[in-house]
Amino acid sequence: MQQALKALTGVTCRRNTDSSVQVNLSLLHLANAELGRADLTAIHFWGANLTNAYLENAKCAGVKLGAAELVNANLRKADLRKAVFRSADLTNADLSYAQAEEGDFFNAVLGGAILCHAHLRGAKLEADLLGADLTGADLTQANLSLADLTDASLIGAKFDRADLKGAVLKGAYLNETDLATARVTVDQIASARPTNSTKLPSLIAADPVVISRIAEIEEEMASIFGSRDVATSSRLTSILHEARRYV
Repeated sequence: MQQALKALTGVTCRRNTDSSVQVNLSLLHLANAELGRADLTAIHFWGANLTNAYLENAKCAGVKLGAAELVNANLRKADLRKAVFRSADLTNADLSYAQAEEGDFFNAVLGGAILCHAHLRGAKLEADLLGADLTGADLTQANLSLADLTDASLIGAKFDRADLKGAVLKGAYLNETDLATARVTVDQIASARPTNSTKLPSLIAADPVVISRIAEIEEEMASIFGSRDVATSSRLTSILHEARRYV
C-alpha cells in the first residue's frame, strides 16, 4: 500500500495527471502512511484512517479529509489552504507552521493539537481546541464562534477581526495575544489568563472585572517566575504549558 501511495502521490505522477480526474481514497486504512512532501492536492480522504501519518511539507491544498482519523498525524509545514477537515479527529496532531488559510475545521477535534505559528487566516475553527497550542498562530478573520479553547495556549497569537462569539476561553493563556479587534466579551477574557501584555478592545481592557483578573494572573506569574520581563515570562509560560501536556 505504501508503495502504491508513493507512486500515486508523487510529484511526477500528479504533474502528468489530468487535474479534472478525482482520486478517491475515502475510508481506506492508511495509518502510519509516509506522505512527506507528497502532492495530495484535491484528493478525497473522507473517513480515511491516517493515524500517525507523516505528511510534513505535503501539498494538501483543497484536500478533502472530512471525518478522517488524523490522531498524532504530522502535518508540519503542510500546504492545507482551503482543505476540508470537517468532523475530522486531529487529536494531538502537529500542524506547526502549516499554511491553512481558509481551512474548514468545522466540528473537528483538535484537542492537544500543536498549531504553533500556523497560518489560519479566514479559517473555520468552530472546533474542539481543548488544550491546543496556537502559540504565534495567525488567526486573522478566523471564525472561532463556539470553539472550545479551554486551557489552550494562545500566546502571541493574532486574532485580528476574528470572531470568538460564544467561544470557551476558560484558562486559555493570553500572554502577548492580540485580541484588540477580535469579537470577544468581558466574561470570556475574565475566564481566561490575560496579562498586561494582552492586547484587548479598549472597552474590555478598561472593565474593572478584566483589570482585576489581569492583576490576579500577573501576581500568579510573578510568584512562579519572579521578577522577569514580560517576554521571558511569556516564553516560560509557554514551556510550562507544553510540559503539562505530557503529565
